[in-house]
Amino acid sequence: MKHLIIKYMLSMLSIFFFSSSSYSQNNEWETEYSKDGTIQVDYTVYKVKNSSGDNTQVIEYKTTTTSALSFEKCIKMMKDVSNHKDFSDDTEDSYKIKDISEDECLVYYYIDAPWPMPNADCVSLMSIIEDPGNESIRFELESAPDLYEMQDVKRMNSSIAMYTFKKINDIEVAITIYTRFTPVATAPDWLVKTWFPKGPIEIMENIINLVKST
Repeated sequence: MKHLIIKYMLSMLSIFFFSSSSYSQNNEWETEYSKDGTIQVDYTVYKVKNSSGDNTQVIEYKTTTTSALSFEKCIKMMKDVSNHKDFSDDTEDSYKIKDISEDECLVYYYIDAPWPMPNADCVSLMSIIEDPGNESIRFELESAPDLYEMQDVKRMNSSIAMYTFKKINDIEVAITIYTRFTPVATAPDWLVKTWFPKGPIEIMENIINLVKST
């Protein structure tokens, strides 16, 4: 129990760190909605200096909705990493590399990016953080590029994604997706922004459809 409490506290601190670091950049956030108004997307694209002093592109967004779903089926769908390719944009393959502990594993995504972006992969530690008091669960993926041998594509070095499911009642679940990453190749900001809001909306819709089919 003590281990779980400490892990939960550290996880909450990580959320604060990533959220506060992003907002401290004074970025301009934009908000858009799905056509029916049920899915909200907040996003921003900006540059930060890396350890070498070079500007790197950061893409950050949050997608939220409430849908008529089974909370238990949401958990079941997300725990099967092979399902992730079916909701993640341009992800051709997703699988669990190995278990680290009862609630943490190492996962692999292969991304078949559209031209002119290069194909890439992402190795992440996936932690499952339960909050029974609030009837919620979060699947947190943080990039761990050095924990798996390199393949024949570029690897994403900076990425975090959080999928939070909160039970509203017996028939409704609130879903929040938060993502922040640096792509393996920089594209013009205006071009990246053409992916919004359609891209994140489709990811959310894919998650909902997968849960319903579980």
